[in-house]
Formats: sequence, C-alpha cells, structure tokens
Amino acid sequence: MKALKYTFILLILVPACHSKPNQEESPLAVVIKLQAAESFFDLKEAQKFIDVERVFGNMASDTLTAKDAWESVVMFGKSLARDKKFTNFFRYYEYKITEEVSKHNASVCFESINRERPTRKIIFSLESRNNHWIVVSIKYQGGK
Repeated sequence: MKALKYTFILLILVPACHSKPNQEESPLAVVIKLQAAESFFDLKEAQKFIDVERVFGNMASDTLTAKDAWESVVMFGKSLARDKKFTNFFRYYEYKITEEVSKHNASVCFESINRERPTRKIIFSLESRNNHWIVVSIKYQGGK
C-alpha cells in the first residue's frame, strides 16, 4: 500500500518537474493581445508583442521612423473609430482562424468568412525570442 502511495506521488511530481518554467503563450494569444493593446491605443503594451522595425520598417523614410509609421497607423484607426460606421475592435467571429507553429516560427491567419470583403486574409508571422512570440510581419491579402 505504501509503495502504491509513493508511485502515485511520483506520477504527479515527475511531470511537474519537467514542465517549462516560463511557458510561452500561443502565437494566437500574442496576436490577440497586440490587437487589443492597439485598439485601446496602449502603444507601450502593444510594443511587447511586435517588432515595430521589422513590421513597419518599409514605411520609414528620412522624416518618418518605423515607430512613427506604426503610431500613425494606430492613430488612424483611432480617428476612424470616432465615426459610428467604423470600429477599432476586431470581430474575430467573422474570420476562420488558423495557427501554424514550428520550433522558432509561427503564423496566425485570419481568413474572412465574408467573400465580399476587400481584405480576404490577414497573416501574422511570428518569431520565438527569449521564450516569447513576437509579431515580425503582417500581410494583408485582397479578394478575388
């Protein structure tokens, strides 16, 4: 009976000892947190989930940094949200959401259920850095 008790304890303790101490969140969770922080215009929080230089570096110029470009895109969403026709909140229920994960890279794809939308897919590419996923690319694909 005592041996059975110790076996039971070992079965519980051994897997607990081998788990990751800082389990990283899923890539989908990171994308959702990024979108939430941006929708509330909390850029300090949003920066935890995005490599601004990689995602917005192509919009940079002599007078505009990648960070400035990102902030202007987020603020444009804020100005649109003032109009009752638009919202800065993402309607996840209008998309088929898929996630692909490899060892150090991942992608999260939002594919619109509505075939009439001008943007059919939004693809977030992520990299694992220090046991955390970071968005390194956002691509928008149009319809037909």
